[in-house]
Amino acid sequence: MNRIRLGGRNLPWTTAAALGAVAIALFAVVAFVLHPEHRDRVAAAADIGLTPTEQQVLQAAKTEALNLATFKRASFDADYALGLAGATGNLRSDLSDASRKADLLKTMNSGKFDLSADVVNSAVEESAGGRYSVLIYRRDYKVPTGGQPTLTARDRLAVTMVREGGKWLASDLTSVGLI
Repeated sequence: MNRIRLGGRNLPWTTAAALGAVAIALFAVVAFVLHPEHRDRVAAAADIGLTPTEQQVLQAAKTEALNLATFKRASFDADYALGLAGATGNLRSDLSDASRKADLLKTMNSGKFDLSADVVNSAVEESAGGRYSVLIYRRDYKVPTGGQPTLTARDRLAVTMVREGGKWLASDLTSVGLI
């Protein structure tokens, strides 16, 4: 009876068999796990009906809508700068007003609360000439020190997005009323 020993004369064949098994396992992962996941993401994007550019615009608008309504007193300057960084044009001019920023921080400090928000829904409304109009439904909250968030507003916003310097920026933000 011949026995197969690991090592010695069988070492090259054992190594080749082990590497072959690893290669087959990697192929199986790619073929049956990663590739279908990619295909599902592409299909989901197609089901939404948005082009890749519209998806980028929508994500940038949602992020900016949150950044313009989420401020913590402990990191207020950085939070405000984040909102300012996603803005351009008239919106950036409005946000650059130092008295506006100071008044907001003063109100938050005197009331001992932070501000937060979440985006409930969003949609690309229209596009023309490289400008996109995005509708955002956002909820705004006051978060008192050590307390529970309190809903303060439900905003329905129209955000105009433009591409500048390789980034999508909000150039205008208009309240379009409640649903």
